[in-house]
Amino acid sequence: VRQMAHLTSEDAEEARKRAEERAAREIERRELRAKREAERKEEEERQREESKAAKEAAKALRASERQAEAERRRAAKALREQAAKREAEVEAAKGEGEAKAVVEERRQRLAVEAERARVAAVERAAQEEQRRQEAAAAA
Repeated sequence: VRQMAHLTSEDAEEARKRAEERAAREIERRELRAKREAERKEEEERQREESKAAKEAAKALRASERQAEAERRRAAKALREQAAKREAEVEAAKGEGEAKAVVEERRQRLAVEAERARVAAVERAAQEEQRRQEAAAAA
């Protein structure tokens, strides 16, 4: 009877140890699952934030492009108005030779101003492109 009681105690002890080990493994699995879920949620949140930042950068870029286009149009309109004004002045100038010289001089100035406006527009476009690339790189 003592031997049977001893075996039963040993069996009970062994069963208790196995149960504790199973419980410990289950706890570890739950902790690992919880950790992986938290990491997945953090990654999803980071991706949402990156997507939001990229959308905002694209929106800002479109706004700056619209503004640059509006500025270019205003500059072109101002040049046309100046050309019309100069043309009217030329018409009013006396003497055909004098008028031709004035017309040529103003035509040359207009060409220079138009080239300056074109260069400025190209520079603005390059700056906007650089800002866009920097925003894209930052996102």
